[in-house]
Order: sequence, then C-alpha cells, then structure tokens
Amino acid sequence: MPVPDCQLITSSRDARVEQIHTGLFELHRTGRIRLRQTVSRPGPEAGGVHPGFVKVVLDRSLRLHFDLADGGEINPAALDGSDFYFKRSFAPAVVARFPGGGEKIHPLGLNFPVYPNHRDPFSFRRILALEKAATWPAEWIRWADTGNRFSFLPRERFFGGEPDYELPPKVLFLVRAWDPHDRPDRPKDKIDGIHAVNETRAACIRVLRDAFSDRFLGGFSHTDFARQHYPDVLAPSAALTTKRSYIELLSRFPICVATTGLHGSIGWKVGEYTGLGKAIVSEKLCYQVPGNFVDGRNFLEFSTPEECANRVNTLCSDDALRRKMMAENLQYYQQWVRPDQLVWNALQTALSS
Repeated sequence: MPVPDCQLITSSRDARVEQIHTGLFELHRTGRIRLRQTVSRPGPEAGGVHPGFVKVVLDRSLRLHFDLADGGEINPAALDGSDFYFKRSFAPAVVARFPGGGEKIHPLGLNFPVYPNHRDPFSFRRILALEKAATWPAEWIRWADTGNRFSFLPRERFFGGEPDYELPPKVLFLVRAWDPHDRPDRPKDKIDGIHAVNETRAACIRVLRDAFSDRFLGGFSHTDFARQHYPDVLAPSAALTTKRSYIELLSRFPICVATTGLHGSIGWKVGEYTGLGKAIVSEKLCYQVPGNFVDGRNFLEFSTPEECANRVNTLCSDDALRRKMMAENLQYYQQWVRPDQLVWNALQTALSS
C-alpha cells in the first residue's frame, strides 16, 4: 500500500488540537504517512480558523476537516470546504440538518491533550509561527524537555500501559469549577449551562465524600472562583490539581468519575481515563464516539449525584466488573483514542470511501 501523503494546515496550538498534531507526527515518525505542514496566523472564528479546527489534505486531493470544538455545532463554511468532516462532539440530530451530512460528517472520538514522547520538528515550527517572540524561550524549553525535567506536558508514554488490577477500590474525582462570567459577552443560556455544570460537580463531590470517606479523593481546583463560590468542596490541596500531580494520582485510583463538560462536551477526563485503564462512572454522554463505547461495559452511567454514588459502590463491590471494565477501556484506548490510531482511523475512513 502506498504511504499516504498528508499536508497539515493549522493555525492553532490550542490544547484540543494537540491530539491531532501528536497523532500525525507519530504516524510520520514511524513511516506510516509522509507529513508536510502549513502554518498560518489565526483569524476570526469562521471558515476553518477556530482554535479547535485543523485541516489535512490527504494525497493532495481529499480535504479532511477536524473539528475539536466543545459544542455540537457544525461550521458550514468548513463543511463546504471539506470532503470529510470529523467532529469531536458528534450529534446525529445536528448532522441531520445538513443535506448529505451523514456522508461527510463522522464522529472523531474522545479528545484530550497529549504530546509526543519525541521532539517534534513540526511543533517547533508552530511555536515560531504562532507564538510571540517573548514567549519563545519558555516554549522551547517545554518543546525540548521531553523527559519533563523542567516542565510538564502529558506525553504519550503516560497512557496505554497496563493498569494495576489489584489496586484497592478507591475513587478519584478532581475537577474544575468554571466562572460563567469570565466573558462579558456570554449569553444568559450559556451562563446558566456553566452554572449547572458547576452545581452538578459540587453535588457529586459532596455525596461521594459522605459515602466513601477516605476511599474518595476529590474536589475543585483552587481557583479564585472556586474558593469564593465552592469553599466546602475544594480539593484537599492545591498541589493535587497540577497536571503532573493529577496524572501521577490517576495511577493509584482504579475508579474515576466524569461529568458533562462545557457545551455538553465529553470532557478530557474520559479520554485520559481510557488511556490509563480506569473503571469509569459517568454522566450520560451527550455525543457519540466511534467504536461502541457503551454504558455497562466501558462506564456506568448516572443522572443524579446519588446515582453516581450507587454506581461507584457497584464498582467498589464487584471486583470482576471493575477489572473487566479497566481492561475494556485500555483496549478501547488502543483502538480508538491513542493519538496515532485516532488519526489513522480518520485517514482510513477517507481512503476507503
């Protein structure tokens, strides 16, 4: 089979798109694709330059659009300018509004920020093109420091390893409270939606603390907003919620909780949990992902904080179910979420059509 030629067209270093950047680089590094890159300065949020958008031209003809935005909306200009549209937050009801959308628009999969194990020359060029010169030294250190000695980025090597199935059944839920008023132009319905996300998370933390005591570790990151509005549900220590500490903590907890993200999105935590082979308790997923990621096998679904505690208790009590779910999620990660595989699946969808 000929090696596919891929031209990456990007104007973003947004954390959401790094999974795509990393996947493309890894495919190039291992010889599965030939990668070229065009970087342009970002413009207005339309027509393919939203910070969550990335384009790939496959074999110099097929135009692939990757939409990593949180919400389910489809960008009409980007759709018109693409042959295949891969959507992180894939909602069939939204897709059905677009004539022929079912043929062009495909679910992309779980998203989370993840970076290469190796120095990526394409990433270096994005720094030069997209960052202000004053930030170059700090960004170069992060780029060169693949061993995470002086900085920290969640790299591929932290994910995909075999979990410890013999860990005692403990529960982790460290999360963020969002400030609904951090943008003066935010509409009231969006403000209400963010408030509802925060309230659900806070209620789950309270119920889980009461139900599981020292078997539960959770709380909000110590932001100014959380300190002011949710002082009773802060994480035990601010240090616990740094990315380095959080990734290290995940290795010690076999059961992890996920709630709905902004705009109904499936949060980054779910992708991270699969990559670390966790048993997951999650709110109902608002969007579809490929690969048959389903309630009862990959996660236990809840709709209220009390149901959340009940589902957690099920996983604590049933060792066989918990361990089977951990194994299922690791396998799902390898097939559908790992950066190179997620991108490869999209390329194969385009090539086989």
